[in-house]
Amino acid sequence: MTPEHDFVVGYRFSVAALVTVTDLGLFDQNGDGVLNGVEPAKLGLWDAEGKMLVSAEAPLKTKPDNGTFYVAIKPLELPAGTYVIAYAS
Repeated sequence: MTPEHDFVVGYRFSVAALVTVTDLGLFDQNGDGVLNGVEPAKLGLWDAEGKMLVSAEAPLKTKPDNGTFYVAIKPLELPAGTYVIAYAS
């Protein structure tokens, strides 16, 4: 994700033990099952120092699962620590 985006929204979270991340997700804020926008949603995961660990795009036709749009990624192990997951538009 680069400065050409209008905004970035996300969450900072911590894990207490090693976890494996297999998907990145974006909450369906309107609850309508539609990924809003005119281009794919850009998702990213960063470590506490701001290094991007993985990024993915959710195509516009992505369907939500229990209120969240998920995009599969290559499994990524996160050791205990603090991270940020975000969406850019």
